[in-house]
Amino acid sequence: MAETLRRRFATGGAWRGPVGNTQAMLQRELNDRWLPYIKREFGKVESTQALIDSSDEYERVAKSCNDEIRKRLK
Repeated sequence: MAETLRRRFATGGAWRGPVGNTQAMLQRELNDRWLPYIKREFGKVESTQALIDSSDEYERVAKSCNDEIRKRLK
């Protein structure tokens, strides 16, 4: 994601446009292009993250190392 943003915005040149329009153009691009892109990227990892955030996984990790982790967290 960082590389995609860098390719788009790190052009080395200033953005030019009619007075007062540049901010609106940038905001439109962010709303129409980048926010949907970022939401799609987050969506790609949500199912994987859900596996990590499960109660079974928390229990498995807590029982690791002969239950030492659970003892130290109390």
